[in-house]
Amino acid sequence: MSRACRLCGSTGTVPLDVLAPEELEREYRRQCGVRIILPVQPIEYRCCDQCGLRFFEPAEPGDDAFYAALGRLPWYYQDEKHEFALAARRIGPGHDVLEIGAGRGAFACGLRARSYCGLELSTAAIATAHASGLTLLRETVEEHAARRPAGYDVVCSFQVLEHVHDPRGFLEAASCCLRRGGHLVVSVPAEDSFMGADRFDVLNMPPHHLTRWTDRALAAVAGLVGLELIDVTHEPLAPGHARLYARVAAQSGFAALRGWAPRLLDARLTSPLAAGCVWLHASLIRRTLRFRRRRPAGHTVVAVYGKP
Repeated sequence: MSRACRLCGSTGTVPLDVLAPEELEREYRRQCGVRIILPVQPIEYRCCDQCGLRFFEPAEPGDDAFYAALGRLPWYYQDEKHEFALAARRIGPGHDVLEIGAGRGAFACGLRARSYCGLELSTAAIATAHASGLTLLRETVEEHAARRPAGYDVVCSFQVLEHVHDPRGFLEAASCCLRRGGHLVVSVPAEDSFMGADRFDVLNMPPHHLTRWTDRALAAVAGLVGLELIDVTHEPLAPGHARLYARVAAQSGFAALRGWAPRLLDARLTSPLAAGCVWLHASLIRRTLRFRRRRPAGHTVVAVYGKP
């Protein structure tokens, strides 16, 4: 089992937790109704001291059947995302745009650009996009970069980077696709928000998410792939995530009160006593949210890079 960082290659990575495959399989069935089969060996959750990336090892991305099953869930693909607007501000009528992991093509709708190209690996998502009149290419960004280097003014990747096994190769290929002076816009679940503290979100674990991105890791990307970091923006907590935010905060508070070290899929938090205390505390947190002048950091963080 390799313990080197998937982003910077450092061997200075430390274990944060260990997941039992059977527990993860059970939680995917319970939460998503999706059956997965994982290797029998334990899955380590590690952090890189050098760049701040958090990653699972061993971990392989889900296959086409896995994503087809998730795609049937009504909330999986979203037609509107906070990061769409942030990216659209950097796109003008004279720009050529590449979207990596286009899903069903929601971002392309209404986009003002000279040209748009979307890459997608899910055959179900490609079929849905095609039915809407949008043609997507079924190829990886590495394959596309070999065919069209320096072909785009703006390259976007929304909620994709955390799914890939080789993020360094993915980002290098994305950078290769950019023209000089162009922008790379990347959005991921924000590890420096309540997302990083959620101990039961299986979709933030393998085989769905293979890496987890701190602001520090996003900043490290620039120097590793020859880009300049322009901006890192956190989405404010969305109203639809208020209940989840409160539950996560309450669970973290209860665990800290008991002196428990953070653990993923922590069965101790499902006991009747813990569940009751968490429910009560979460109710109080939801009430206080409405009085806060500034909303806490939400689900997503967006990093923008420039190519010198």
